Amino acid sequence: DKIIGWLNARKEQFLMMCDDIHQMLTEGREELKDHLGVRTFQVLRGLVIAAFFFGVVALMSEMF
Repeated sequence: DKIIGWLNARKEQFLMMCDDIHQMLTEGREELKDHLGVRTFQVLRGLVIAAFFFGVVALMSEMF
């Protein structure tokens, strides 16, 4: 019973931590969108996704 209680407490603590991180990311994204403007934010988001994609492709081509 003590072990199950301990595991449940750790699970609850982990879920609360994940919720806090999600809230911080959401608030940060909204603040950045307000500061830069919606269009600029979307362009930067697209550039980050494209850079990640091209980085993965470059890494895979280097490995194989």
